[in-house]
Amino acid sequence: MGNYSPLVSVIIPNYNHAKYLEQRILSVLNQTYPNFEVIILDDKSSDNSDQIINRFSENQKVSHIVINKENSGSTFIQWNKGFNLAKGELIWIAESDDYCEPNFLAKCVNEFKQDSGIAVVYTASQYVNEFNENLPTYNPYKSPKYYYSGKEFIKSRMDFGCAIWNASSAVFKKDIALRIHKDYQEFKACGDKLFWIYMAEKGDVVYINEALNYFRQHENKVSPRKFRDGTSLKEEKKIFNYQVEKGYLKGLKKINALNLYKTKIQTSDFENEHVREELISLWHFNADYQTKLLSFMAKTYQYYHIHIKKDLNK
Repeated sequence: MGNYSPLVSVIIPNYNHAKYLEQRILSVLNQTYPNFEVIILDDKSSDNSDQIINRFSENQKVSHIVINKENSGSTFIQWNKGFNLAKGELIWIAESDDYCEPNFLAKCVNEFKQDSGIAVVYTASQYVNEFNENLPTYNPYKSPKYYYSGKEFIKSRMDFGCAIWNASSAVFKKDIALRIHKDYQEFKACGDKLFWIYMAEKGDVVYINEALNYFRQHENKVSPRKFRDGTSLKEEKKIFNYQVEKGYLKGLKKINALNLYKTKIQTSDFENEHVREELISLWHFNADYQTKLLSFMAKTYQYYHIHIKKDLNK
């Protein structure tokens, strides 16, 4: 595609991450890919984030700084605000407590240059602590790159959990982000998973198996709090229902996902036992569910030995 170099709008949504904010902004400004703008959104932080943000107000790459007078209540509302301000063809949500390698954008944009059917490109992430020290990070993938059709990605990588752990690791097309359903904004914890599913329904997905993104782990993250109060698993149920309705989860995959969610609800630490009881009821994990599950698994086991294994031994 020749010298095609699409403009990338980098959205930095911030809330009380003053401690990490300068490193985050500098890691964006120091990208080797030159054609990008920076949009910094602060959701009425109570720390000194605004002072740090305003240091960059004269930087030629910074096109917008918006500091909310009232907290929006959801990072996903901030995402959409950034989408509407963005001038770029591509968008990167660079979360304010993360950072990245200087060639992150160059490598991601290169994939879009190769194939117009791609909706999302994301890279591997390395967990780090508040001091930028590497933490153990799970990565079972061996190939340097994986290419998925959108539906294949949803079925194979979003069946349980969210393959794109961290928005900071992904670049995506703005026109698709503006066209998809906006109900992900109503979520407080898992709106990103629904967002990536919607995006993958509209195009293909590429995974670059190189840790170009650093995913910060610290005690002030919102996600652990939203898990302990049950919000995450309540929202996961809505997404699970959507995946079943669309045919992305069915048969053994559906049963396996249900069993994994059941184990998580039974074994996790919540704020109190009322949260666990509420989740068990919401997910219908009762004695009747256990009976149906065991019956289904027994029939599947029998079918495998009577039909499939016999064919394999021919």
